[in-house]
Order: sequence, then structure tokens, then C-alpha cells
Amino acid sequence: MVSFYLTLAILVLMIAYAGVDNTMKLFAYMDLELRWQWILFRAFFIRRKLEKELNIPRTSIIKHYQTYGKR
Repeated sequence: MVSFYLTLAILVLMIAYAGVDNTMKLFAYMDLELRWQWILFRAFFIRRKLEKELNIPRTSIIKHYQTYGKR
């Protein structure tokens, strides 16, 4: 119950500080970031499967993220 009120208070404070439009933009940005991270994660396993089928050296997830992640 406390976590609900804390979340609600944070949301109200965000709206009071930045306004409705900017708060919605922040949530849209967070949504896109989470989706992009999920795509990178899935792409790593697809890449790993392809490397295994082609018998080429495996790439670590850190190297994969450095190649396709944020710079």
C-alpha cells in the first residue's frame, strides 16, 4: 500500500514540476528504451545461433552491446 502511494506521489510531483506533456514524453522515452534493450538482447541470441551454424568465433554479449548499443 505504501508503494502505491509513493508511486502516485512521484507521478504527481513529476506532473507538477515538468507538466503533463513532458511527463508523457519521459514515459514514451522509457518505453522505447526498454523495447530497444529487449531487441538487443534477442538479437544477441540470434547472432549467437548464426555464428554457431557458420562455425565462426562467438561474440560475447558485451562486445555485441558495444557494437549495437548506445555509444
